[in-house]
Amino acid sequence: MKKALAAVTLFTIYCLITESCSTSPAAGSSTNSTSLTVTNNSLAEGINLTLSNSQGYNFYTQTISWVASGSPQDFYFDWSPSTGSEFWANNSGEQGILDMGNYFTNLYQVIIPSTSSSSYIRSGVPVIAGYYYVAMGSSSEQNYYIIFYVNSVISNMVNINYIYEYY
Repeated sequence: MKKALAAVTLFTIYCLITESCSTSPAAGSSTNSTSLTVTNNSLAEGINLTLSNSQGYNFYTQTISWVASGSPQDFYFDWSPSTGSEFWANNSGEQGILDMGNYFTNLYQVIIPSTSSSSYIRSGVPVIAGYYYVAMGSSSEQNYYIIFYVNSVISNMVNINYIYEYY
């Protein structure tokens, strides 16, 4: 079903079915744990999202924008000949990213190790195909997390699958 829906998100489907687009947390979700497991409380899911050099994504509004535009983003992708491909979250409101390695078989197995922004890296997280990452939503999206998997990285482009969750 996920493949057939491609870029259509669960949140959008929920809005269409219920005619209600509330973004409040799902019943029973917890915000005070230091180790959280991804559940099926996704607000959005996406496959094959491609970002080019200096592009970021706002998972709440589901929009791609250039870093130079100043539009709110949760993180962005950057490439340079000297550093290679990296994720960054160093602009206003961005809170950080963690490299979770390649120890999982799907996005729903990823455990969010910390809810403290001080644990997250804000600059130069290396992008590796086949690895999983966790990013905090922007500071205006408290308790939102992006769990994502890098499908491919080709110098100045990255392709990811993601889940956008509230905890």
